[in-house]
Amino acid sequence: MAGGRVYGYRNVRNGQGFVYRAIDQVEAGIVRRIFQQYADGVGMLTIAHTLNADAVPSPRKGSGSWTPTAIREMLRRPLYAGIMTWNKTQKVTRRGTKGQRS
Repeated sequence: MAGGRVYGYRNVRNGQGFVYRAIDQVEAGIVRRIFQQYADGVGMLTIAHTLNADAVPSPRKGSGSWTPTAIREMLRRPLYAGIMTWNKTQKVTRRGTKGQRS
């Protein structure tokens, strides 16, 4: 499975090098909480403030705080709706420079 780390999942490698996503129960509970609060009409800024007040670890371990942008990206991510997207981007090398294309 292509892709990096996704909050609420762990990347698990099997013996042949294939990586699949396994649910991280602690983070999945936080994801459910975010979706439930949003469904109840709570705004993204308020959700972020609540998570920070409750000292919930954020997706970005270094920054340490939740932002409305992070909440929005989680709410819009197709993976949380059960939609798997394959081959959306490709890694390419042009003239010795690495990049991505859609």
